[in-house]
Amino acid sequence: MPTVPTEPTPASGARRVTLADVAARAGASTTAVSYVVSGSHRPVSDALRARIEAALVELDYRPDLAARALRTGASTPMVGLLVPHVTMPFFSQVADAVEREAGRHNHLVLFANTDFDPDKEAEAAARLIAAGVSGLIVLGEGDADATAAVCDRARVPVVWVHNDRGLTGLGTAERPSHGHVGADHVHAGAVATEHVLRGGARHPVFVGGFTVEETGLVRRDTVRQRFEGFLAAQEAGDPTARIVTDLSAGDAYRAVSRYLVDHTPDAFVVGTFGQAEAVVKAVVDAGHSVPDDIDVVTFDGGPVTGHELFPLTTVRQDLDAVAVNAFASITGTPGSSRTPVGFTLVQGASTTAPARSSGGAE
Repeated sequence: MPTVPTEPTPASGARRVTLADVAARAGASTTAVSYVVSGSHRPVSDALRARIEAALVELDYRPDLAARALRTGASTPMVGLLVPHVTMPFFSQVADAVEREAGRHNHLVLFANTDFDPDKEAEAAARLIAAGVSGLIVLGEGDADATAAVCDRARVPVVWVHNDRGLTGLGTAERPSHGHVGADHVHAGAVATEHVLRGGARHPVFVGGFTVEETGLVRRDTVRQRFEGFLAAQEAGDPTARIVTDLSAGDAYRAVSRYLVDHTPDAFVVGTFGQAEAVVKAVVDAGHSVPDDIDVVTFDGGPVTGHELFPLTTVRQDLDAVAVNAFASITGTPGSSRTPVGFTLVQGASTTAPARSSGGAE
């Protein structure tokens, strides 16, 4: 098998491993190696891809980001941001925080929408890597194996924000270039539930779906974790005290409206902010008052401006800390990618109990 020369360079003391080196080790062409590294959909046989990926790991290949910038014409360093859809309130707030943090370090942000589609997410990751980003910040739900594989092949660091997507070994020898930044969603679910219990609720009900069958699209781990916190906060949490919905506001409205025909809960804990206003409308349209009859609390709402018609009580993550730690994870700037970020319960007009609970890094 060909060996890789290791003549020293003044900058590092060791010669940088190149695509040609990987090609020689794998017995492949540099073109085939380039296809694998860039995440291109050009045809490469499974056997050849396996040899190339093994050679990348064995030689510890790292892309030359400076050369990539020259090749793509990017004079300013860039990071990539993938979100399910930038028009959704939580994702747009994260995008804003990431862009501000990147600007502090003179980086540009390239972003793409993925529509909660794992295949589309992996394709977008490959496109951003080909465009010259030095790392990826990814928000999403469901299976992330395809996107993780694209990043691993390209040797580009990635940080999973808000949800670790069920990936294991983040930040360890198993996945050294992967990080995770987000709140403790189980704790957040407990804080939201304790808030309505303090206000006198005795029969709270959780609103939200989290399995693929329930959402009709992807697994929602964050919603499941919040439901776990909802149950843990009660002495005898009832796992049937949940209204199953898909991801839409319309389905939340219909499901809650049906539930209220035969049930009289005193609080709703809504798993996603995007469905909370629909829940409030369903309550009001059924002839009840919020919060006099039924409390409503949710998660990840936007900043309170004081001009909202009906501000919701929400458990809000520290998105500035999310952005700082996510950027640090992929660029090596000071920060942390291993500690849960804090959150605060912000009192709105949709609950009666005073807001006194918050949480954060343990």
